[in-house]
Amino acid sequence: MIDDKWKKISQFVKKRDSYNCSLLIKLSKKEQKELKKNAGRFIRELDSAHIFRKSRYPHIKYNPEFIIILNRYSHSMLDSNKDPITGKSISKEEVKEWWIFIVGEKKYNKLYNMLEKRKTNE
Repeated sequence: MIDDKWKKISQFVKKRDSYNCSLLIKLSKKEQKELKKNAGRFIRELDSAHIFRKSRYPHIKYNPEFIIILNRYSHSMLDSNKDPITGKSISKEEVKEWWIFIVGEKKYNKLYNMLEKRKTNE
């Protein structure tokens, strides 16, 4: 369910990320072409995507630090443990590797450490 607070956060993230898919801008021309072919019209739909599952970490739902812009196809694929370009099934470890590729290892580790620190303080 979309609420007003989520709408505001989503708009903030889209503006912050200049309405650019964080994955698409990191791919090679060949990978971009394949993604566009597989995604069809969903390549133009932009979602605010959580780097870590909000179902597992509900407290990050409205924290823009944990949210980036992804095209709808790739967002849906990653949420379903599928390759964000090809749509083929991948392991949870491979999903993690994609997130690291998208946001960078330094940012991924920083955010993960924030989550772990909160878990140990609870």
